[in-house]
Amino acid sequence: MTRTATAEAPKGRSNGSTGAYSSASPTVRHSVMTPIAVVILGALVPLSLIVNQVADGAYAEWPWAFVVAAYAGSRLAALVVRGEKRLYTFSYFLYCYLFLGLAPLVQLSRGVFPSVAPWVEMDSNAPALAIILTGMVAFDVGQLIKRRRAPGPITGPDSDKFDLAIAAPSINKHRFNLLVSLTLGLTLVFTILVGPATYFQSRTEVFASIDAGVSNGSLAVLMRAAVVASLLVTFAATVAIVGSRRAKNSFGLIVLALTLGGASLIITNVVNAPRYLAIVVMVGILAALGIFATRGRIRIAFASALAGFIFVFPVLGGFRTSVNFASATADLEQVLLGGDYDSFAQINNAVSYVSSEGFEFGRQLIGSLFVWVPRSVWEGKPTSTSTLVSQYMGYPFTNVSSPLWAELLVDFGVIGVVLGFFSLGTLLRRLDDKMELLSSLGRYTGLAGMVIPFYLVIVLRGALLSTVPTLFVMLLCIGFITSGKKASLLDMDSSEPAAFQRDLMDERSAKGSRV
Repeated sequence: MTRTATAEAPKGRSNGSTGAYSSASPTVRHSVMTPIAVVILGALVPLSLIVNQVADGAYAEWPWAFVVAAYAGSRLAALVVRGEKRLYTFSYFLYCYLFLGLAPLVQLSRGVFPSVAPWVEMDSNAPALAIILTGMVAFDVGQLIKRRRAPGPITGPDSDKFDLAIAAPSINKHRFNLLVSLTLGLTLVFTILVGPATYFQSRTEVFASIDAGVSNGSLAVLMRAAVVASLLVTFAATVAIVGSRRAKNSFGLIVLALTLGGASLIITNVVNAPRYLAIVVMVGILAALGIFATRGRIRIAFASALAGFIFVFPVLGGFRTSVNFASATADLEQVLLGGDYDSFAQINNAVSYVSSEGFEFGRQLIGSLFVWVPRSVWEGKPTSTSTLVSQYMGYPFTNVSSPLWAELLVDFGVIGVVLGFFSLGTLLRRLDDKMELLSSLGRYTGLAGMVIPFYLVIVLRGALLSTVPTLFVMLLCIGFITSGKKASLLDMDSSEPAAFQRDLMDERSAKGSRV
């Protein structure tokens, strides 16, 4: 008997706690809606920002920014309409559309850059846009390259065993309990060090309290990253366990989930934390609760995320320096001219830096990967790429972004941009394919898919040195509680011998079936 999601649930509906949905072929309605969405996001929205609004002092390169916006908007529109669980790819193109498409279009057509980039080299505008497009094309080429065909559902008596071969890693009971204990203990220690009142103060006051409570700056950064990441991961794991058929003591687990989720929202809120991080925590909690469980919900979530980054995110900036909401604009043009959307300007600055100073040959990347090493131990430890480039430009401040395009360019040049984004496209396609397949089978899709995808927006915006610690702790926590093979808390244990799984994969590939 063929095992598909449609055999167990009505079309488009969730299969219980696993969040499965129908993977039926696109309907005629979707075929009609895709071109409409492409026209809206890829053409009408960018056009609305430039029609009769191109200033006399506009930079000549603005049409190329329109090309970037149209490219990213078209890809984003297709993802929204299809409603597939391709969270990583959506997050990538969401960033490209807003930060590298619409924002540069407004900035170049008005001849104005964000205040955090008080001056830029005009000659670097065209090379910067070329670097952006080069990375996007390399990413899509990586997405299109054929990977080893993902195994799918098969017929016959071995179908149940075959599904085990593609199952997401299960959660180890003992390691889960240990991680929860460590998370609660670390949260308590961190709260004692900085003071519980800190969580209800402005971001400026929070940083001052952290500096006063934790003498070592690197340790403070890592501690906060560990608290934020571990709380989110353990919350997602707890919700997954509650939704599984092996869950015991559901009441206790629900109380634990409420505790972990509440702590996450308190410790990382829009008042005391960077807005990007606060949004990631909120989306991660919603993802664990099933916001991406059906195609309909995915479409709504994707559209809401797009609207939220445009309209809601800037308004939250009113809490940047005070718990009392300050004035903040929701006007799209003013939003895209604001300091949050300085990505293009910083890529422009990276082009200027490389043209003058040459490459760093991976030095910046090494510094980001070993951010946890104190400067007292590593005296020559690199500063963040945003600091490096800002100091080169002579800016009076260094708290700016450093997009992944800039990071790769400064470290390895254009070749680094091509290879880096090709590899990223291949990796994210593989992760999305597996998540989409597991969802269509009514299977648990894993913890990473709940907490990592939207954090990708923060990683893409950079700088790597400031984003890597939280990402590293997230991956470490996920790997720790899913690496054990015994005492599984979920009902998708993969206990079959690896050789048996490979045989089933080979059998599937030999039949030439496509997922």
